[in-house]
Amino acid sequence: MLHSAILSICYLDEVQGQLVFTQLTDQLGAQLELNSTDEPILLYENTPSAVELSIFQQLYEFIRTHTPAVITYIPGTIEPERDIEVHPYFLRQKDSKWLLLCRNATDNCPEEIPISIITRVTTASDLKFVPNKDFPITDYYPKFSAE
Repeated sequence: MLHSAILSICYLDEVQGQLVFTQLTDQLGAQLELNSTDEPILLYENTPSAVELSIFQQLYEFIRTHTPAVITYIPGTIEPERDIEVHPYFLRQKDSKWLLLCRNATDNCPEEIPISIITRVTTASDLKFVPNKDFPITDYYPKFSAE
């Protein structure tokens, strides 16, 4: 299956690649006893732009390691840059925009921040990670509603 998956991906066969990928991840997940709800969930139609990819990769790692972050972003056209501490949970694509779904620890509220407005991501050193209670996975990823 690994050989078929690699060949399918190499030749960009979307249909066969997706079928093999689904079977492969299910089998590997069962063998390695992985719980997919503990991993970052990406909901997407297209990959991030080249400009957004660096921030995307950094956010993905913070989500994967359950690490609080300090996000620097530009909230509006006339507003100055702002730093907030966040607990990052998911990366989601909505209407061709990539969003970080997180808990804003600075303002104590859930946030959906477009990654296109984020300019820097660093580790929040004095903050303990708070697990997700703001974004029910079944609202964003219907596969989990049957489990």
